[in-house]
Amino acid sequence: MKTDFTGMTIDKCPAACTAERCVISTVGICKHPAKSGDEGCGPVTMANRRAACNFLGIKKQGAAA
Repeated sequence: MKTDFTGMTIDKCPAACTAERCVISTVGICKHPAKSGDEGCGPVTMANRRAACNFLGIKKQGAAA
């Protein structure tokens, strides 16, 4: 599954996000990795969050360099 992160920054959600559907969570709950936690995320949302982190160049704290 390919997710469109066009326009996403650390401060902005992807351009394709709406109030009804977050590109990352696929539902109406924002799961932007710099704006929300990963509580309640299922496997699809977690995979999208990892891809979003890669897109943004975010590394998890404590992760090996």
